[in-house]
Amino acid sequence: MPTKENMVGDNRPAQQNMEQEWLANQLKYSNVQRGKKGNTIYLTAADLTLTYEDLRDTTCNYVIHADTVCLAGKLETKGRDITINARIISSEAEAVIDASGPTANINFTTENRAKTGVAGAKPGDKGLSGANGERGSNGYNGGAITLAAERFELKGELKLIANGGQGGRGQEGGDGGKGANGIDGVDYKFNIFFPDDPTPGTDGGNGGNGGNAGESGDGGNGGDIIVGYVVSANEHYIKMESRAGRAGEQAKPGKGASGGTGGKGGRFYDKEPAPAWMDKNYIYIISETNRAKSGTDGTNGKNGDSKAPAADGRPGRCGINSEGKPALIEYTDFFGSFEVIHRQDAPKLLYFDQRLMGSLEQKSLTLHKAGIAYLASSEERLNEAAILLEWMLKTMPDADWFEELRYAALHEVHEDEAHRFEEFKSRMLEVSLQWLALRNKAAILIAQLSQGLDYFGHPWNWVPLMPFDRYLELGGSLITAAQQAEDLYKDYLSVQANQDSRVGVIKEAMSQSADKAAEITKRREWLIKERDELKHNIDAMLKDVQSKGEELQKKATAFVEALKNELRMESLKITVDLIVTGVSLATGVAPVVGALKVGGALRSAISNFTSEGKTIIIDEAFKSDKSIKKEKKEKEKELSKSLDSVKKTAAAGRALWEQGGGLVDLTKQMNRAQERFGYGSTLMTMTREEFEELLKPVYSKVPEKAGEYRTVFYEFLNVVEDYQNKASAYSAYFLEDEKLAAELIELQANDDRLRQNLGDGMDASLPLFHTYIFERFSQARLALIDFLYQEYQAFRYMTLGNERFPKIKDSHVAELSGIHADVIVKLKNMLNASDSAIQPFENIKFIFKEETFPEQFAAMRAGDAAVFSLSLDNLLIRSKIAGKAHMMVSGCRVVLPGARETDGEVHVDFAHSGSSTFLDREAKRHDFIHKSSLGLYQYEVNLQPDGEKLSFKAGGVVGDGRTRIMPGLLSVWSIKVPTVDLAGMSINEGVDLNNVNRIEMMVEGKAEAYAVRRTNENLQSYKVPVKPIWESPDHELHAMAPNSEQEIKYTVIEL
Repeated sequence: MPTKENMVGDNRPAQQNMEQEWLANQLKYSNVQRGKKGNTIYLTAADLTLTYEDLRDTTCNYVIHADTVCLAGKLETKGRDITINARIISSEAEAVIDASGPTANINFTTENRAKTGVAGAKPGDKGLSGANGERGSNGYNGGAITLAAERFELKGELKLIANGGQGGRGQEGGDGGKGANGIDGVDYKFNIFFPDDPTPGTDGGNGGNGGNAGESGDGGNGGDIIVGYVVSANEHYIKMESRAGRAGEQAKPGKGASGGTGGKGGRFYDKEPAPAWMDKNYIYIISETNRAKSGTDGTNGKNGDSKAPAADGRPGRCGINSEGKPALIEYTDFFGSFEVIHRQDAPKLLYFDQRLMGSLEQKSLTLHKAGIAYLASSEERLNEAAILLEWMLKTMPDADWFEELRYAALHEVHEDEAHRFEEFKSRMLEVSLQWLALRNKAAILIAQLSQGLDYFGHPWNWVPLMPFDRYLELGGSLITAAQQAEDLYKDYLSVQANQDSRVGVIKEAMSQSADKAAEITKRREWLIKERDELKHNIDAMLKDVQSKGEELQKKATAFVEALKNELRMESLKITVDLIVTGVSLATGVAPVVGALKVGGALRSAISNFTSEGKTIIIDEAFKSDKSIKKEKKEKEKELSKSLDSVKKTAAAGRALWEQGGGLVDLTKQMNRAQERFGYGSTLMTMTREEFEELLKPVYSKVPEKAGEYRTVFYEFLNVVEDYQNKASAYSAYFLEDEKLAAELIELQANDDRLRQNLGDGMDASLPLFHTYIFERFSQARLALIDFLYQEYQAFRYMTLGNERFPKIKDSHVAELSGIHADVIVKLKNMLNASDSAIQPFENIKFIFKEETFPEQFAAMRAGDAAVFSLSLDNLLIRSKIAGKAHMMVSGCRVVLPGARETDGEVHVDFAHSGSSTFLDREAKRHDFIHKSSLGLYQYEVNLQPDGEKLSFKAGGVVGDGRTRIMPGLLSVWSIKVPTVDLAGMSINEGVDLNNVNRIEMMVEGKAEAYAVRRTNENLQSYKVPVKPIWESPDHELHAMAPNSEQEIKYTVIEL
């Protein structure tokens, strides 16, 4: 990584680019986390391409956890164990994992024999014995290979080799040293006075003995190869080989050396007759046979001894059942199944299960990966998210499992096996809260999918109440916060070689967790308040929904009967059933997802999740444990209950999909909704066009009944959509609260765990520390993404544009801050390219008559809300607002003629449901969901001979476009006349609704003119240029009353 010191002068921009590139690679969720504990290296990742470089340290065992692992080429561990636990293990070609034990490192050749004995140095010296041969070492055992995957996606043979290494050859014994020869005696010598007789020869030295042969090493044992899979794919490509290591070749002993030859005795002279030509009678000639005594030859040395042959190793076990092929396993094996303790072959399988103990850190990365896929929101990526979330739920322990683990014990096994199990048990129970919290977070995401919510818990076409301009103002501070979290993570990565520095970064991150916990607690308190308020609104709306449903049922029955009578044909039964079925699916009071079929992956995920066993109830037997264990169990119980509730939410969605019969695929529908930004406010109803298409074959046959039915149907549909919006929002609040509860427990449990492990001096690069820092950064980044997502939605609401939120590459904050800057540029470009200005509208008056809406008036008199739908489906409304696009409401005044028989005030509460429908400048429909907007209008009545004179008192604001969006005119509105406020103070004294037979609602706001030609971009700017005279803070809604002396001309829409 570039250092700060060299980022100076002209090189600074280049260095910054280098750092950005380095950081982009480091921050990806696929980044490999590597740490060492004892003699084991842990590799943790979301997606990992495993190469020989990852296994470069051949002195360590390897434990690898990832969502996907792609095996590249030949991978060697040289006798070390390797365990791979993944959802998918794949290869792009032939691959090899070779854990064979190396040949013994002490292995002698025939030339490299023991030292030969030294020959006798002086005459008659004996030779020294040859050195004994050294022992050859045993061959190394093959490493154990353990692969567990849901399935294997191999594109060539995968050869798993765990042969034992060959034993080392012993050293051959050294040969003995040769004995030195003796000295020959001195020959007879004539002297003047006395001759010297010849001397005898000396003895030869004895030969040295040969050295003993060195002992050869035994062959290494083959390593066990275990391969398990859950879903059959092409695991038949896997071949296993675990042969016994051969014994080292037997060494030969040294040979004994020969003894030295004894010296010859000195020679005598023989007296011989002299030849004739000599004048002597005798001559003396040296004799070759007549000698003094010769020395004795030395004895030969003995050959060395041989050693007994070394033994071959034993072959390893190939396959769980020694069948030499992969075997089926259970999903529970992926977090360390302990059910093997109940089997007779427990000792045989326990070690296999031990190595598969799940990685909490890896599951966190998989959850992050699923979140990125969920955020992308395309059909393919949503399907990927569902697959990942289902995998997580299947391969993470639940509360039942932890409860069973507490009581579990091994019986009739060896002591070391019992020790390993107790260690496994202790380690898993230590992080039970983290496992359960992580499981809850995955379950909540599935529940969100089941409710048709986006990653952040909003409906797919949701828009925040805060307008776009406010996001532009607030973006900088959130970007700064995310940048600080990124810097902390970057610091951790840049000090990987320094334990003290890493510990410092971790402690700094932990010091921030208290602030995070407090923030979560405040958010939960706010959610509870909002949820209770929303629940009250939902309950209040249900009466109106049921009333309209009964009316629709009557009209639908009359329509179908009239159709049958008109046509007199039973052959149309199929058509009639289709219409009735379509209406039933599109208008159910239950969530309108009744018309949906969930996509294959998500359907499987939700079905498996919701059909799990009942949630565990904590046993009283643990009440006597220490207080810390008791507290932990209470938190486990809390998480368990939370998960049960989330299951019910997801199950409700599943039941409706199963009843729906499969009209629409969920993921395709979500994708379609994002591309078109929604055709219906819930994304889950059939379109109006589809409904009209259903009616076409028979519409002209009984137009009167069909028209009545059509009108009532749309009235009901609009109210039901609004009801469903609120129900969806309620589910979202509930799920967010459960998510935060799990996050809070996980945060506190992780802090405790890290403090303990740091105190034990554990390597701070291990995945548990790395993941902690990464999670802190990831959460800050997700908060920024959520903000940018809301900003983009506000931008789209303002512009009615079709641009989707940019794809997140999951790299660094600079990329995200670029999105914030880019949207400003887009707005400027759209403003400059537009040919239309924002147009105000005012004095559009809706008159709701009792004869048309008897149920609503009855509800209002009973103290409940009267609910009215202003819809494009109403042709009268459509005609009265013709020529105006993108109509948004800034003010609303509600008057109840005849409400008072005496002078006094009238206080009316009104509410915009939170579903806004627009036609853009090219007459395309756009639907948005947002939080409901509440307001009040208070006016004074002065009775005069010519009628009521009304004077403004307070209220009337709906949205100003700066601090709160202006909602759409076309929506569901509700009107209520309260008698007391929340403080218990009486209001509306003297108001009698029995005399009210009409409600007048006047609205004003902003609109656009329709385009005269098709354009790719629309001008939409809803920032109010001057402060309107009726503007006020959101919590104090009021509006300026019209001048009573000024004649006002209204556009009247009488319903």
